[in-house]
Amino acid sequence: GSDGAIGRFEAAYVGHVEEGDFRRAGSSGGMVSWVAAELLRRKLVDGVAHVARASPFGADPRLFRYRIARSPAEVRAGAGSRYYPVEMSGILREIRAVPGRYAVVGIPCFIKAINLLRMEDSLFRERIVYTLGLFCGHMKSARFAESIAWQAGVEPEAVTAIDYRVKRPDRPANWYRARLTLTDGSVYERDWWHLADGDWGAGFFQNPACSYCDDVVAETADISFGDAWVEPYSSDGRGTNVVVIRKPELTQMLAEAGA
Repeated sequence: GSDGAIGRFEAAYVGHVEEGDFRRAGSSGGMVSWVAAELLRRKLVDGVAHVARASPFGADPRLFRYRIARSPAEVRAGAGSRYYPVEMSGILREIRAVPGRYAVVGIPCFIKAINLLRMEDSLFRERIVYTLGLFCGHMKSARFAESIAWQAGVEPEAVTAIDYRVKRPDRPANWYRARLTLTDGSVYERDWWHLADGDWGAGFFQNPACSYCDDVVAETADISFGDAWVEPYSSDGRGTNVVVIRKPELTQMLAEAGA
């Protein structure tokens, strides 16, 4: 089918993962991690490039960076949302250096960049065989994480980890709550609606290019995932995904899993 808002697609679902702890660990319904892990489990890919938590050290203060997961367990360790700037040079070097089949998870502009790269470079065209897109409102700068720290009354340099969307089954899924972990092991939590920049639509710390982007649903990805922000799903604190599939074998994979 085709739709003016979401482009060409094979199938579209609303749902969540029942298997294991995918749903609990994910920021939404767990579908992104499940599909990535299933591609590895079925040996359809040898690695999945995704964004995972990183420990800041030395001259590199980044809290998140792209890495390549090579097992379902490594994929699950990267579950959750990261409203933080990242770049792909490291994983592209690894894909170039290490033969195999890869999937790449990314926001719309990253997936489009991967597709443009595949058009130009036959090696990446052969090795990157699946793209998993994430619905996107805009990209934040690293200042968003710093701002949350300041408002929690802690020094940004003391933050070793941030969870932007702490899950609480007893609260609606769209009531975001941030959790900061500090160097001394202490933890601070704060609801987004108590943050000056907690209204996503206000666009605090937004990349200016995002004002000119109309690709919300990763139209060029083989499969795209978002949050189901309509009732009755948004009130379900366990989380629910919207899934848009554009590759027949992925439609088949989800059908076999009971979608």
